[in-house]
Amino acid sequence: MADYIIDGEGEVWVVGSREFQRRFGYPHPDFDLADYAVRNFGCVRLRNHGAALRLHLAPETISERTFGSTVRMMVNHPRDRYAFEIGALGSCVEIVSNLNDAIARLEDFRGGIEWRCGTIVVSEELSLGRLRHPKRGRLRELIKEWKRLRGHLSRDVLAPFELSDVAGRTVLARMQGQGRTRIEHFGARLDVYGTGWHERAIGLDLEEQPDPAYAAGTAKGYREVAATERPRLELVDALIRAPGRHPQRSRYERLLLPWRSSDGATFVSGASVLRTRFAAGIDR
Repeated sequence: MADYIIDGEGEVWVVGSREFQRRFGYPHPDFDLADYAVRNFGCVRLRNHGAALRLHLAPETISERTFGSTVRMMVNHPRDRYAFEIGALGSCVEIVSNLNDAIARLEDFRGGIEWRCGTIVVSEELSLGRLRHPKRGRLRELIKEWKRLRGHLSRDVLAPFELSDVAGRTVLARMQGQGRTRIEHFGARLDVYGTGWHERAIGLDLEEQPDPAYAAGTAKGYREVAATERPRLELVDALIRAPGRHPQRSRYERLLLPWRSSDGATFVSGASVLRTRFAAGIDR
């Protein structure tokens, strides 16, 4: 791929071409006209850099047409990594490792996430066969342990999660009837609410998290898995608004598993693998 600018109408221009220079009103520029277009006209610049695709964009929200054309370019020229260069001369750089997550990150700058009003979004239920991929190895070990135990928890309820090395990114909830879900364990690595929350969470209902909209979406998945008694692998895309913190756009895969304890109680665990987490857009 050459060096391209996508303007506010979604039109694609080759950087340095006469047509590009005329489009932005400088037929003989003595400065970086592409950077100027990004900073002043809501454009996106696309360039290859080895195995990465570099996307230079300004903090301002890009138009729907710009977003659509940029996505088409990304899909037509997939790369191993995507480097978002944000602001003047790309002063802030973020690296995203796959196409789907890169498109989701680009969406933040379109403002497309705002209509979600903070709710959790489960983008898709994934096939359990995807657990064969090495990056999901810990989740694969967990479901093997779940099958070996036939879904039964011992007195040490965290044993299967510690054995699979996922306890730090696992929530374990006890189902208590009337749709209530009591938190028994909240992994310390799930730090979107800051340090110490994993200790304060014990004994609370899943819907009593600091972000009630996100919490409601989370609890819904646990209740559904408790009802079906079947494992579920999901790709979750959520906007999390923790009090006193910048809203976070979080995309992760979670494996929900139903369990029974020795006293017959029903539990559901949610173990996750983080894909990306960023501040939701850039402060303007």
